[in-house]
Amino acid sequence: MSHTTDIQTTLDAAFYRSLFDLANDGIILIRGEQFHDCNQRALDMLCRPREQVIGHYPWDLSPTTQPDGQNTEVKGRNFLRHGYAGERQNFQWVHSGSDGSLITLEVSLSLIPDTDSPYLLCHLRDISDRLRTEEALRKSERCYRRVVDVQTDFIVRWLPDGTRTFVNESYCRYFGKHQNELIGSSLFPQIAPKERESIGKIILSLTPDNPIAIGERRVVTPDHQLRWFRWTDHAFFDDDDQIIELQSVGRDIHDQKLLEEALRISEEKYSKAFRACPSGIVLSHMQDGIVIEANKSFEHMSGILRRK
Repeated sequence: MSHTTDIQTTLDAAFYRSLFDLANDGIILIRGEQFHDCNQRALDMLCRPREQVIGHYPWDLSPTTQPDGQNTEVKGRNFLRHGYAGERQNFQWVHSGSDGSLITLEVSLSLIPDTDSPYLLCHLRDISDRLRTEEALRKSERCYRRVVDVQTDFIVRWLPDGTRTFVNESYCRYFGKHQNELIGSSLFPQIAPKERESIGKIILSLTPDNPIAIGERRVVTPDHQLRWFRWTDHAFFDDDDQIIELQSVGRDIHDQKLLEEALRISEEKYSKAFRACPSGIVLSHMQDGIVIEANKSFEHMSGILRRK
């Protein structure tokens, strides 16, 4: 019976050792304040041979200060003290490889219960690549944000219920408010009341195949005036083809609209005066004399009828 028990104990030890050695995470056993044992994955992460790890203190393998400016040894001893007190520790830690390169690790530290001598179990994950990717994304976002903020066009992102989720600097300046005042609030108060109904129609008209609509609607200015804007609305859809957010890019065309209206009125007046003039009037090209316009009086005088 004793022999069978010994064999089972040996098999159990071999099984757990294989789990230790083959784990995807780096695993280190800490006894006291020193590294007591580790698997190959941990050595790969630390970029050091076994003899430079086992028997050494964690701060021996790290720069003298951590990214937050704290002394590495002081900070490390503090984590170990809380770990031995039974408090699970989760933190980021910067180690240095034998070549001086820095490796950022995500560390989970916990006390191993029911052992003759207290050990801390340390799980390691190399997050250096993830942090580099996150930093690259942050830089890309900052670059995108700068491009968006210098646009003279207004840019606003909003939910189907009208709640703003993003506004650029031009939008903020126009309405005289800060981003934190606008984001989270409704954009409908800035749309002329008679045209708010059109927003619902725009939303209903957009589909994944046709997600963009271009139109003109009036904006209520901070001094309660109405000005015309041309808007390009772009809808974003989820997997169920439901709109989850919209982006609108707007440009003030009020002065252009006034000019167009003035030209239209002027042209109407000219056209009426031209038609009603009792004198015959004809317009023709200087080069070839081809008639391009003539009034009724000219038609009666010349007997030549205008083409319809």
